[in-house]
Amino acid sequence: MKSLFLYITIIILFLTPVLIAAPGGGGYNGYRHLSALVTVEYPGGSPAAGVDVKMIATMYGSEGNGTEIVYGTTSSGGWVNLAADVYYEGWEEGHFISVSVSDEDYSVLSSSNTSSSVSYTIYPDFEVVFDQDKDSIDDNIELQIAEKFKPVLHRHANDNQPDLANCDQILENSSTLKGYNLDSGFQFYKSDIWPIHVSDSNNPSHFCSFGFGTQTVEWIIDFDNSVRNIGADIGNRPLYYHVYKNGDYYYLQYWYFFTFNDLTDDTEHQTWHEGDWEHVSIKIENDNGTYIPCCINFYQHEGGHTHYPDSCWWSSNNNPAYHISLQQGYDENHTHLHIWIASNSHASYNRYDPVYDFTLSLSLGIGEDHIRDNCDYDPSGWDFYFVYDYLEKLGEISGEYNCVRHNQAYLYHYDYLGNSKVWLAYRGRMGEYWYNYVTSTPSPHPPSIGDGHEYYSHSIDFSASGFGNDGIGDTFFSEGTVSWEPDLPIND
Repeated sequence: MKSLFLYITIIILFLTPVLIAAPGGGGYNGYRHLSALVTVEYPGGSPAAGVDVKMIATMYGSEGNGTEIVYGTTSSGGWVNLAADVYYEGWEEGHFISVSVSDEDYSVLSSSNTSSSVSYTIYPDFEVVFDQDKDSIDDNIELQIAEKFKPVLHRHANDNQPDLANCDQILENSSTLKGYNLDSGFQFYKSDIWPIHVSDSNNPSHFCSFGFGTQTVEWIIDFDNSVRNIGADIGNRPLYYHVYKNGDYYYLQYWYFFTFNDLTDDTEHQTWHEGDWEHVSIKIENDNGTYIPCCINFYQHEGGHTHYPDSCWWSSNNNPAYHISLQQGYDENHTHLHIWIASNSHASYNRYDPVYDFTLSLSLGIGEDHIRDNCDYDPSGWDFYFVYDYLEKLGEISGEYNCVRHNQAYLYHYDYLGNSKVWLAYRGRMGEYWYNYVTSTPSPHPPSIGDGHEYYSHSIDFSASGFGNDGIGDTFFSEGTVSWEPDLPIND
């Protein structure tokens, strides 16, 4: 495996120009020979071979500038010599060198000292990083942050799912896409289409979602019923993470995936859906190389609550236990966040937070439904955890989506970038759900698509109601109220 980041050293040599008198006496035209010795190294100094490098060399003239672009690939010794003869019109001392990396695993994040008007030799500095998901963030920094804060996930004893699910494994066991029209309830199956991938000879990385034909149809992956409430085997349980940057701050999200959200035992009516993505989001500042949390969003049903680090609970490691080191308040010896996950709804809570209480009045005489989260905030000798075996990066998708024609239907899709999870670009819902023509409990889209998820933003609201949870959360509900109540000691 390639190292997560590398260094690049460049020496630019400018040889004596060949000058030609410009017509009409307007100075000199000429060529200048520019060369750059580019050396790419892994940390520690070992050479990085096979890295594609591009040099853009520009000479400035009073009557016309000249630019040449040259390419090269680093040798087994990690170096490549790039040279260009650049023509300019009108003598004007000055030049500019830009170097970029076109290798799919690497990106240039910054450069400095790339121009000079007084010297024929300059020594520019470039930062070349390992960046497979093409988000212009060093993958090594993303992993470093994710490792530093990786959490402890507290599970309620009454939760029907014993372990986190592995999304890739679930999709391998799901063989059909379900077409679903929300207006008419019309359903059909497309068993000839792989649940995510639509074959496209021009671009095999396209993945289908919404199909448009004579009627609007939403695609749903139909999970096999045998995988409901089934977690991954020990050793295959991922905790997903995603990092993005906005301004001077990093934003780290931990995502956990469950196969089933089942509140039928806690409500008067059916309330369930397959697939369940939940997360927490941490705003982080870089203080001279030390990454420090600023605030944490605990996500709860299309919204949630924001906390400062001093009110959250942290420990010195992420072992699944109530540690002796568990404390309220962050310091650099206690960096691992503790999260309490509500039974079967899987909303994320800070310890001792009030819980989500939702009363729904349904139309057509069906009656009232009531949902209330349940957490286990105190150790009682029967403590359970959602244990994960490794961190797995989600990655990024393209910001635009395109349309391809397949089987007489137009299918819209996003593209995943680099080594991102291929299903991250899927735009339909991940799992079947309950629907009775009046209301529904929809299954989620992937984290990057929406549902109030904070994949590309960080909502902050320190009000009592919390961000996003000051009203109804689902447009299918005719009316309902949300309140925050003390947690009940049910099966704690």
